[in-house]
Amino acid sequence: MAVWRRHPSNIRDLEQFAEEEWSKIPPEHSTDNTFSSIHFGNQQNINDPNEECNDTEETQATNPVNCSKYRSECEEHLHQDAFSDCMKLMNLEPYIEACMIDMCSCDNSQDSFCLCSSITEYSRQCSHAGGHPRNWRTPDFCPKQCPANMIYQESASPCKDSCSNFETHNLCEEHYMDGCFCPEGLGRIVEGSGTINSAVYQKILKENVWPSVRDLKLKHAWVLEQANDTQLTGKSTSEWLKKNTIKTLEWP
Repeated sequence: MAVWRRHPSNIRDLEQFAEEEWSKIPPEHSTDNTFSSIHFGNQQNINDPNEECNDTEETQATNPVNCSKYRSECEEHLHQDAFSDCMKLMNLEPYIEACMIDMCSCDNSQDSFCLCSSITEYSRQCSHAGGHPRNWRTPDFCPKQCPANMIYQESASPCKDSCSNFETHNLCEEHYMDGCFCPEGLGRIVEGSGTINSAVYQKILKENVWPSVRDLKLKHAWVLEQANDTQLTGKSTSEWLKKNTIKTLEWP
């Protein structure tokens, strides 16, 4: 396995990639039919003007056999219920071996970068294959933090419906992916008729805004957008919004 700038989304099985690249070389130009991932990686070395890259020795390759003591732990991680959908679509053995090698190569710790990356890559490949892995992370094991009101999902469609197009998800051709997403659903929609005044508007806010905030699990990081009508921005409503600690978006 190779890691570029310690980002798990760029981890790839170089053994297979190396074989694919080797097969493109014409037979008359080929002098050796062995082409390991380390050999392939060494071919990509480019020296910096102020630093020279050293080739990695072939003897440094980690043999999964030597890491067999970690098999049961890796199997436990990759066989958990969150990946039940993945086991029907993918061969688990290569990922178990990669996990074992990571446990050998890193600090043998459950919260190590390498172990989290191995499980993350298995989950992503499952999504690419059409599976829907569920959340396997916890606050203490490979946690993910999202900004503001966004929530982390292990496998979700990148094509989200909007107020202008409710069918976006049906037209999406992208595979599911992990990442931070806006909460699913819309807030409450209120229909009314007649004249609206400050008292009516405050009643609508009280009966619909807070329930929507709770339903969407927005907590405190949200802002109310309203028009610039005097019935919505008058003294009575402004005081009510301030009393209920509701922030509003400045209207131009």
